[in-house]
Amino acid sequence: MLKIEDRLPMSPYYELYDMLVPRDNKYRRFDELVDFTFVRDKLIGKYCPDNGRNAIDPVILFKYLVIKMEEDLSDMDLVERSRTDLSLKRFLGYMPEDSVIDPSTLTRFRRERLKDVELLNLLLSKTVAIAVAKGILKSKTLIVDGTHTSTKYRILSPYEALCKRCKELVKRATELKPSAADDIPELEVPQKPEEAISYCKGFASKVREQLSDIEAALPGVLDKQLNNLNETIDDIEDHYYTSEDRDARVGHKTRRDSFGGYKTIIGMLDERIVTSAVVLSGEKGEGQYLEEVVEQSRQNGAYVECVIGDAAYSGKDNYTLAKDNFELVSKHPSLPQRMIEKFHQDGFEYNKDSDMVVCPAGHQAIEKKVTYTKKENGSQKTAFYFDKKICTVCKLKDTCIAMQRQDPRTIN
Repeated sequence: MLKIEDRLPMSPYYELYDMLVPRDNKYRRFDELVDFTFVRDKLIGKYCPDNGRNAIDPVILFKYLVIKMEEDLSDMDLVERSRTDLSLKRFLGYMPEDSVIDPSTLTRFRRERLKDVELLNLLLSKTVAIAVAKGILKSKTLIVDGTHTSTKYRILSPYEALCKRCKELVKRATELKPSAADDIPELEVPQKPEEAISYCKGFASKVREQLSDIEAALPGVLDKQLNNLNETIDDIEDHYYTSEDRDARVGHKTRRDSFGGYKTIIGMLDERIVTSAVVLSGEKGEGQYLEEVVEQSRQNGAYVECVIGDAAYSGKDNYTLAKDNFELVSKHPSLPQRMIEKFHQDGFEYNKDSDMVVCPAGHQAIEKKVTYTKKENGSQKTAFYFDKKICTVCKLKDTCIAMQRQDPRTIN
């Protein structure tokens, strides 16, 4: 139950804040600048209105998260510091002598209460509103660009991921039936993805055969490990590389410099106030999200008359969009626009950072070749080559245009 009762600072120790917390303290200035009650209004629907004991005010818990981001502390260390740090206690809304929350309350709040809340856009809209109210925003020029964020989990190759899942299966099998250790064949996963997938399916069948008597008596004892293995195989066929972070994908900053994680397209005004952010998986292109970035900025309170972006935003669709909505300033890419448009029609994307094409499954070409005809005014022909070992296990191989060509790794 959430029932908030505003109270006056009646503590005899409240004057300690004025004595010991300087006026220019960043948390004191932050508290005076921002009214955090918008958090309570946004989360009120996640609490029961009339049943149960009274919950901790979500404003306090959200302020804890603000400090957590600023100080880079664990939940336990953050709560412990808030017991004795008066600048933090004042910011959180406690009296100097008040006890603080249990760390588990903060952990549960950020995991459960903030689920399904468009928190990023909520904070951006609040930031823009404050900037407008203070007369900071005067520019009407939106600068758009993408930035990369790496996942904290390691990206695994198909061989590494399948070996990991098979070892988990063997470990579980030997725990259930120690005598099966001598009968289960030694694990020898092939390096080639298509061979590794076939091998692991057969290996799983052999393990189940050795534990058939256990499974008959206790159905489902191997389900977790078998399901993880099957899910990993599906992930390999879907996006080749796998990770504990289910949404992370492999993208490229340059032709040879890759990363595993996410791409965020940011819209920012000349005053360096971020007005919009669109988060994508790492392999995605940026150009087709320009309309969403501009619209989000406008909804958050920014006035947009001109948009400045790099070559990723120079597509025909974006210039058509900008014609009656805003002025678009964008550098032309090195690849001819007609060729980029043809790729888009076939489901492929052009990555301006690496100057390569990305297939519908999210895999980047590994080589680019440019040839010219022998005529006097010979035309240019550009071919992109994809990694054959990835194409052979891709779930789109039967419908992909690249696989239907004479050379299954080439787009012309």
